[in-house]
Amino acid sequence: MQRIVIGLVLGLLLSGGLYLARQTETKRLGSELAKVQGEKLILQQKAIEAADLARNYTGKTDIAGFTDALYGCARQAGLSDHEVTTSAFREEQSTRGRGRKKASTLQASRLQIALSGDFRAVAGYLDLVQKLDSHKRLTRLALTPGDQQLAAKVIIDLYSLGEPHGR
Repeated sequence: MQRIVIGLVLGLLLSGGLYLARQTETKRLGSELAKVQGEKLILQQKAIEAADLARNYTGKTDIAGFTDALYGCARQAGLSDHEVTTSAFREEQSTRGRGRKKASTLQASRLQIALSGDFRAVAGYLDLVQKLDSHKRLTRLALTPGDQQLAAKVIIDLYSLGEPHGR
């Protein structure tokens, strides 16, 4: 009888220990699951934001229209000399997601601008260019003082998205 009682007590202790071990493992797995679900939610939100951006941004760059806008800014700022030339063009491809075959191409067109005028006209021109509605980045600005005028060289990169295509 004593052996049966000891066996039952040992069995209960062993099953209690196994229960606690499983309980700890279940809590750990539950926290890992919550973490993964949180990361999944963040990725889903980022995917929605990317889709909204792609929908709102057609991806086409109108270089001629942007150049005309630059000349308009120069006239409005009162610059005496203004010249725009296009130069380097590059493409970068990026894939979306793991194992997907679609890629989008980021295209960058570079515009080089040489201008001269008094300080206020150059500053006003740069302010107007910054306010233009386009996907651009001023990558270089070099100012050179002259006798009565300030000469500036500006490099602007215009960005556009190419259409997704299969590899």
